[in-house]
Amino acid sequence: MSKYWNINKALSYNASIVMVAGARSIGKTYTTLKHCVKRFIKHGEECVYIRRYEPELRAVKKYVFSDVATDVEFKDYVFRLVGSEYQIAKRPKDNEKPEWRTFCYLLIASRYQDYKGVPFPKVKYIVWDEYLRENNRPPGYLVDEVGAILSLLITISRKRRDVTFFLLTNSCNIVNPLFRFLHIKNEPKKGYTQYKLGKTKDGSDIVLLIDYVPPETFRDESLNTIGGAIADGTKYGDYITGNKFTNATDKFIAKKPSTAKYRYGFKFNDYVFACWYDESSFIYFINDKVPSDKQVIALTIDDYDLNMIALENSREFIRTLKRLYLNGVVRFENPVLRENYFKMCKLLNLS
Repeated sequence: MSKYWNINKALSYNASIVMVAGARSIGKTYTTLKHCVKRFIKHGEECVYIRRYEPELRAVKKYVFSDVATDVEFKDYVFRLVGSEYQIAKRPKDNEKPEWRTFCYLLIASRYQDYKGVPFPKVKYIVWDEYLRENNRPPGYLVDEVGAILSLLITISRKRRDVTFFLLTNSCNIVNPLFRFLHIKNEPKKGYTQYKLGKTKDGSDIVLLIDYVPPETFRDESLNTIGGAIADGTKYGDYITGNKFTNATDKFIAKKPSTAKYRYGFKFNDYVFACWYDESSFIYFINDKVPSDKQVIALTIDDYDLNMIALENSREFIRTLKRLYLNGVVRFENPVLRENYFKMCKLLNLS
């Protein structure tokens, strides 16, 4: 078995967007960028490398192709960075001058609107590195994260359908804009899962592929690194060597029993929470299924809509919500609801 992630298997699905969630040190970035260089040398296909914010890109831009450039397969080539473009040339002999050609453009996701008028006719691969964030500290995700992905794909591909957008990441936080867009509420299945995003006018499927690399596949390779060996068996091991989404646990997770009765629903940051109470167990169950004939309490102005109750008129609700949280008598249908419930309580000073 190869010690690196298999890009060819992922490409065989012909997906427009490929998200690769794998442990560190399995070669996600190295393998993808190496593939891009090989395709440029052989077919003239260019690529784009993306980081979310300017400081992130500035910190790594000089080193993006460092590992690839030292690969024995490219011993006859030289690389250089000019501004925000990477160039490659045949290694010159004697006093010859290198014939440099641009093969990769470095872009910043937060500035995606600035690129709308820029042509990228030869770009075949888009690579957004370190896509998922490991913590929720500012600056966090973009205001319209999925919109940025789609805008960049449209800007670069135009009418072409052969462009592949890679989202490379460690498995860390299950609460993220892309999973929300795909309605993923639990840890993704191991291996390859396809999501249909829509159809073109002629009926072709637009597919997003998630390659959730099974933890055991490259576990030995991860444990052979200094960081992996130190992290193994600690709280950091799950996402460094185990490739697990750290908050996709089953703590406080349970399905609502049929005997539970609906009490109320509330909405916070576009997430809907339906609260049900089961008298036999004295437990409150939260899912996102509000009965069609019931109203929902809006906790922010942005969430407020028709058929909703304003928070100002719901003092009893807020007291009950705090009591439920502090008494630990709440169960959630899935980890995403749980994590967003706790985030809501913190922002409302209920924790």
